[in-house]
Amino acid sequence: MSIMQYTDYRAYLKDILQEKTTANPLFSQRAFAKFLGISHVALSNVLAGKRSFSSELALKVAKKLKFKEVEKRRLLLLVQLAAAKDTEIRQELERQLQVTRPAVMSELEQENYQKISKWYHFPVSAMTELENFSAKEASERLGISLAEAQGAIDDLLSTGVLSLDANGQFKQEKRYLVTSKNSLDDVLAKYKIMADKAHVAFKEQPPTMRFGNTETFSFSQKNVEKARALTEEYLAQMNALAGTQNPVTPPTDIYHLMVYFYNLTP
Repeated sequence: MSIMQYTDYRAYLKDILQEKTTANPLFSQRAFAKFLGISHVALSNVLAGKRSFSSELALKVAKKLKFKEVEKRRLLLLVQLAAAKDTEIRQELERQLQVTRPAVMSELEQENYQKISKWYHFPVSAMTELENFSAKEASERLGISLAEAQGAIDDLLSTGVLSLDANGQFKQEKRYLVTSKNSLDDVLAKYKIMADKAHVAFKEQPPTMRFGNTETFSFSQKNVEKARALTEEYLAQMNALAGTQNPVTPPTDIYHLMVYFYNLTP
């Protein structure tokens, strides 16, 4: 159970309490309040909607629940949203919450994952959102053979990543895929292919089509989780930007974003 999937912090706390009472019928709301380090009356009023958490109390609860940085931020945003009355402030808080909400991961069986493990499978899937998508278009723009493009479409359909609606239009059913048996070597091999493509892109594409940056700095290992949370937030923002489609700016191309953060002096 994760706060990241909730849009109401009270609902999250109620579900946590229900989970604990199911596991231990003797566990009570009073015991939950003691566990969180707050008074029973305060917790009762919050769950009943009679009062809201303060930011200070939310931080205290986040610490007790051992939240990661991104989880702590989401709880604070939910607390602020519950108390906000101004429409513009609520809209801004909702926008920030949308950014912090992680993409839903879909796990595939190893056999199905292997079917769509080529570097071009995900780009082909993403291209279905472009106007006039076809295997021929995918072949020409991705630089793969027509047989590879058509095979990728068939693989994506057979694994349920893509579907066809009644009008014969493609729809992405699953965008973020993982498999518990995927080896590190497989992941690194795909990273290398995409890194090589980035190298070519920076040589051949004008600055108006791509950009990049790099930083090297001293850093504490204790802040790695905070860095991870910031990176996840940035990726969520980019996905939100990609999903901001309208008739004026329909998608025309497929872009790839890579982020590396690692220790040069392990």
